[in-house]
Amino acid sequence: MINAANFHGSTGLTTYLRALEMGPGELKRYVDAAIPRELGHYVLNKDESGYDLKPVRELITMEGIEGTDLIQTEFFATIKEGAEPRQAMRNFIPTINLGSGSGLKIPKSTSGSYADEVAETTEVPPTNAKYSAVDVTIKKIGTRPQISDEMMADSNYDLIALEIRRAGAKIENKFNRDSLLACLSATNIQEHDCTGSNLGLPAIASARAKVNKVNRSATKMLITPDMEYQVLSSLLPVSTSVGYEQVMRTGQIGRILGLDTYETAVSTGNNSYVWEYDSDGDFGAIIADVDEFALNVIRQDITVKRYDDPVKQIQGGVITMRYGTGIIDATAACRIEY
Repeated sequence: MINAANFHGSTGLTTYLRALEMGPGELKRYVDAAIPRELGHYVLNKDESGYDLKPVRELITMEGIEGTDLIQTEFFATIKEGAEPRQAMRNFIPTINLGSGSGLKIPKSTSGSYADEVAETTEVPPTNAKYSAVDVTIKKIGTRPQISDEMMADSNYDLIALEIRRAGAKIENKFNRDSLLACLSATNIQEHDCTGSNLGLPAIASARAKVNKVNRSATKMLITPDMEYQVLSSLLPVSTSVGYEQVMRTGQIGRILGLDTYETAVSTGNNSYVWEYDSDGDFGAIIADVDEFALNVIRQDITVKRYDDPVKQIQGGVITMRYGTGIIDATAACRIEY
């Protein structure tokens, strides 16, 4: 059932696009039938002193779709709708937002360091004396979905929404690819080589132990679909297996061996670091103390600028993102090779 809570994104966009071609009488009937009565939209006051929440039905009836920013709002929401299901790396390692500049220096302390013993009444030595810095360079990515005038004229609104969702997915996939490759190829990252045997849970347990042995505490793991299959094969043989009920109910591994689990199927785009888990040389998982291992720096999250080209009879949005990934301590993670 469509209501104010689930009206946003593709549903809202296709609804408003359909309303563009309607006359006043048809528009009034359509709005009453298609838009939830309780749906509101924030509108900037005429004196620009702030925003007021206005009923969407009233806005459209009084000003028409063209007089509002409803399509722009739902265009962006549809981009996010396509991106959010792909989110992996921004959940796997910490993500910080950079307010200005095109790079960042991250303070880095000695791996597995300890506090100093200090005699009574003597000065406590400064911790930052042992700090170095990790440079993170920001890059920019983008994509541009196009909507032809013919698509609008032919009322292909669901197809338009699908193309916009795909654009959001492309941005998030590229972000995942770059962040994953930075983590997987980090200099001095630890490695567990399965040599084709003891796959799945035994390999995860071994990699977890490697991280913990360097005075870190493994907290998360990132896996491929092939690794997920290996783990599920260990959990599902009989109903008494640990985790059987959770897996059967949700289809997700969740937390196992004390590790929160995230999955991505993106390709690294690099033949030296193949993110799969079905042949020799593939990498199927990263286990890490993520707070010590790496972080994503986002200078500008997903942003959309709409455009209209009357000469080429197309319209759409330029979708961009700026980010970088920095490795703090590669020994705080262990990758698993098939």
